[in-house]
Amino acid sequence: MKDKEQDGDFYSHRNHKLVKKLEKTGVKLYFPERDTNQSLSPKKILAKNREALEASTAIIVVLSDSRGIYLEAGYAKGLGKKVIGLKVEETRSLGLISRNFFDYVVDNIDELSILLKDLEKEE
Repeated sequence: MKDKEQDGDFYSHRNHKLVKKLEKTGVKLYFPERDTNQSLSPKKILAKNREALEASTAIIVVLSDSRGIYLEAGYAKGLGKKVIGLKVEETRSLGLISRNFFDYVVDNIDELSILLKDLEKEE
């Protein structure tokens, strides 16, 4: 049996489930793995994802060992977007500086759903 930490399909499957659950609550999401044409060149994928970040009000960061999302989070933070951390099974303890990078850190999908609804009301 493959180790979850080495299985990209595990992360992809988990993230798709998280997106579906959030969207069922009425939250509107841009999910790059689904909403950006993955057959484009890496440069074009990056440009499309950047456009989506620029149009968004917030970014959700699944706090896993995936490095790419942290680049996107830094870009979003630089644009003044809200950055929300979502703890998952493999989330390591966040240091003080890392914790303070995020505008919010939630422990589960239900907390995230409530937070997103509250943020929508503020807009």
